[in-house]
Amino acid sequence: KTNMFNNYAGYFFFPLASKYDYKIRTLDLLGRDSRLLGSLLFVLGTFVELGCNSMIGPQMGATMLELIHALKGHPSHQVRRFLLYALSRVLVNIKLDLLQTWFVGSFHDIGQWLKHTALKDNDDECRKRALALVKLKIFSIATQ
Repeated sequence: KTNMFNNYAGYFFFPLASKYDYKIRTLDLLGRDSRLLGSLLFVLGTFVELGCNSMIGPQMGATMLELIHALKGHPSHQVRRFLLYALSRVLVNIKLDLLQTWFVGSFHDIGQWLKHTALKDNDDECRKRALALVKLKIFSIATQ
């Protein structure tokens, strides 16, 4: 059986990734509905992992990095945990040189956030996850 996910991953990923700051009367992902935002980040990270071998895998990874960069200061530890999960899916599954081609943000900024989270986050699980990602030393390579 042929896996058709790679053909359709972008049709789901990009619209979902673009709506994280969408706010209407009954939905506020950045505020009161931050648990739903965490679930969205988990799904997007999983899409990056499952679609890593598709033609748009690097673009999905770069979009995920932009989303992580935008949300890295979120006050909810649950959201930060899911940001770290999504970041791990990008770093483990997308080649660094391809990410550097598509990502318009700063690897240095994300690396600094990761180090700060590993040392000073008020949530033990966030510190543990960030430390595991820091140990990959990917950001020190990317900023050289």
